[in-house]
Amino acid sequence: MKIGIIGIGCITVDFANRASIAGYEVLISQIQNNRALSEVVETIGKNVKLVSIDEAVQAEIVILFVPREKIEFLMQQLPDMTEKIILHTNNKIFSLEPLKFNSGSRSSSEIIASFLPTAHVVTVYNVMQPMIIMPRRPDQNNNDIFYTAANKYIKEYVRIFLESLDFAGHDLAELYQFSALN
Repeated sequence: MKIGIIGIGCITVDFANRASIAGYEVLISQIQNNRALSEVVETIGKNVKLVSIDEAVQAEIVILFVPREKIEFLMQQLPDMTEKIILHTNNKIFSLEPLKFNSGSRSSSEIIASFLPTAHVVTVYNVMQPMIIMPRRPDQNNNDIFYTAANKYIKEYVRIFLESLDFAGHDLAELYQFSALN
């Protein structure tokens, strides 16, 4: 299976490294200046290649780490993404309140979903305040990662994919329901 990554940050380098170790072919691209990534790509693993955005989005799963101000620019370059699984990674969550969907402002994931209405956009969080996760799992480790999506089948697919990368994936909707009960 191929994993496409557009944008490099700590989380996407971690995804690339884990995916390479797990045997996936990893296709990495950047919105601008792909040449600057050559050294990073060389250090990640043998299954990792530096490619164009067009090549990266052909993968079965596409992981995005794109600054909010560049989202529209990237979205206008993409081909038809119908049924594509998009993991959007650059949101940080410090409260479960945004999951109530009563905020007037749109998140980066909502903006991406509005450009890609026929794709499956899954938001992945790697930074959360301990008070959010401690009631659920007091034994947290460095492999924990959190995600949320609208489609239950896609969430299950992503959970299995995350496990294949040695992540412990946690569905935020379930976490929110659990915290609301306590």
